[in-house]
Amino acid sequence: PSRRFFELCVKQQGTCPLQLSIDEDEDVLDAVLDIYEEIDTMKNDCAEEWMQLTGIETPSLALRPLLGLLVRDSSTRALVPSILGRMHRCSSKDRQELGLVLGPLLQQMIQNAGGTTALENSKVTTSPKGSLELLENAQLTTSAVSSIDTLEYLLISYSELWAKPSPTEIEIGELYMNGVFSLGFATLSQFCLLSGNLDPTRDDRDPACSHLSQDLDDISGLNISQSFTYDVDELYNNTASVPPNTTLLIINGGLDFQTPWEFGRYQFESTALSDPETSRKMLVEYEFGAHVCGLATTTDDDDTVCGPSIVASFISNNGNPDAIDTSCMSDLPELLLTDDDFSILVERIIEAEREEMLESGFGFERTKLTRTGT
Repeated sequence: PSRRFFELCVKQQGTCPLQLSIDEDEDVLDAVLDIYEEIDTMKNDCAEEWMQLTGIETPSLALRPLLGLLVRDSSTRALVPSILGRMHRCSSKDRQELGLVLGPLLQQMIQNAGGTTALENSKVTTSPKGSLELLENAQLTTSAVSSIDTLEYLLISYSELWAKPSPTEIEIGELYMNGVFSLGFATLSQFCLLSGNLDPTRDDRDPACSHLSQDLDDISGLNISQSFTYDVDELYNNTASVPPNTTLLIINGGLDFQTPWEFGRYQFESTALSDPETSRKMLVEYEFGAHVCGLATTTDDDDTVCGPSIVASFISNNGNPDAIDTSCMSDLPELLLTDDDFSILVERIIEAEREEMLESGFGFERTKLTRTGT
């Protein structure tokens, strides 16, 4: 999805706020990584202010997770080229607008990611670890998991999806820097804690976790020997077949950054039909669909209600692929990458600040005036 997103920007260079001049045989992601490198090397005024805001001395380390959270939401993804383009160019107007936007936007992303305290506490100089504590894994700075749903998700992920043996901190850091949208660095600490791999007495301790207990601030009160993960069984990583008299419907989004449509296509192709006559499957793909695009709009101006309509048609026609109405897909609008969303955000922030100043009396204390007579 990262490549598809920036290729769309290249295709729309007349309107996309991020200018990407690439050769025909050049990978667009390499061009974006070059922009990150230039921002880190030049450290222009915009980057300097971003570093002061985040407490991170390499600007792209904090840009990657911020933009990664923005791009996966269909309502905020158009902000990505606007922010990255301004950070790279950094005119006086760019600096002013980024100064208005990045603080409130960063705080909102931190809250959405599950924490509010990491910004003040994070002062990282050489490691990507801090930028993720700012965002995706902000809950690591608190004393408890935010919800039982989060804990359940983590246990399934670390039991069934996490690589074994675990990649090391250095390897994860390299993957982080090789990505244009990077999240998940702090998950190594989570894996080591929840799997009991912080216990130095454990014989089968994962090598990647061996040094983490020395880096953590305080684990004296934790039961680091307890493992909450589980062993997989013989059904692990086996694709189930479609039962008789059943239809499988897979809905894919081309800009789904959480479950990329390559995975959905693989699942569709690898799912066997247990009964060739009554087992059926159907694949629906939205070019600009984000996560859960079967129940959501594909773009901000999408008023087709196409995803829910197809799901409703699937149900009402008892899963018969030949009868399901997908005609709404021809009416889906194209995703246009412009500066409009960023300009609207700037205007809203300016208006909010103006109203705040009016309500506070422009910072002057209100005094009660009295008139005395003679």
